[in-house]
Amino acid sequence: MNGFPDNARVCFLGDSITHNNEFVSRISAYYHENLKERNVNFYNCGVSGGGIYTLLQIFDEDIISRKPTHAVIMIGINDSGRDSLAMPRGEERYRLLNEHFENYKKNLDLLTKKLTDNNVEIILCTPHLMMNIRCRTLLHCRVDMPCFPHMPIMCEAMLQAMDISSAIITNIYPKQLSIKP
Repeated sequence: MNGFPDNARVCFLGDSITHNNEFVSRISAYYHENLKERNVNFYNCGVSGGGIYTLLQIFDEDIISRKPTHAVIMIGINDSGRDSLAMPRGEERYRLLNEHFENYKKNLDLLTKKLTDNNVEIILCTPHLMMNIRCRTLLHCRVDMPCFPHMPIMCEAMLQAMDISSAIITNIYPKQLSIKP
């Protein structure tokens, strides 16, 4: 895809990383400054603290009501069960992480299906890692490793969803791993 087509209506779906509007506003500004003739409209449908389940709850009222032609999805950090990582290693911790992961896959499938059923072209972005110093300190992560060692599995689920839904994928995970705090 070489950018959004003329008269596209693009909804950005995600959590606080989307809701804070930084990357959404940069893309919107680029189009309005450099590709004004395309008449592309952008809508920030990010929900701080939300996960895929939240997006499913607001789907009709806040997403499909905007009649999107495209949806950019970057979500997963709040679906990851990252609080479970503070638990001692053991059966309960892994059970909870697996439960969160299975819910993430199931809800991602539901969301992509709802979008494709409404003829919305999907662009999936692998989840953000949120590797900040506070997080590393709380979870006792080494500086040279990602805080959330289970995030590659969630990124893989996103890649599998792409295969199922024929969506376009943006894999930001390798780039995030290269960033040093």
